[in-house]
Amino acid sequence: MKNALSQTGSFVVEVGSKKAGWDALGKRWARALEESFGPSLRQVRTFHLYRIEGDLSQAERLRIARELLCDPISENYSFGEVPSPLRGRVYAEVWFLGGVTDAVGESVQEALADMGIFSVDRVRTGRRYELCFADRVPPRRKLRSVLSRTLLNPLIQYFSLK
Repeated sequence: MKNALSQTGSFVVEVGSKKAGWDALGKRWARALEESFGPSLRQVRTFHLYRIEGDLSQAERLRIARELLCDPISENYSFGEVPSPLRGRVYAEVWFLGGVTDAVGESVQEALADMGIFSVDRVRTGRRYELCFADRVPPRRKLRSVLSRTLLNPLIQYFSLK
């Protein structure tokens, strides 16, 4: 019998640094993208994404985020979708293509079993990039062109802009 508090389906846990200044990967990407976007690109923030599929209660979802995916000293977590775009911001999500081995996702699924959580069918991992521009966001065509060349390996990954 299914637990009344269980939720079937997939959900996404987003994990990122508590302070933007602690995001070393974001700083590295900002330097790499500066040549293409110039000084109007003010900041890049990065977030780990975990898409977890299974029949889990709300308590189990919280436990997974708190105890396994997030370092409470330096990181925050949240559930759900991309935040509503703020002026001057663009969100790019990078995920593995279907059929590509996701070693981190497999490790997370094994760790969940070690925690006694067996109702997870699959874990996929990705990354969200939040690009913050000082003024206007570059045209979508330029964003797609630059980001598809820099943020991912198109043989094994895909991305979407939000």
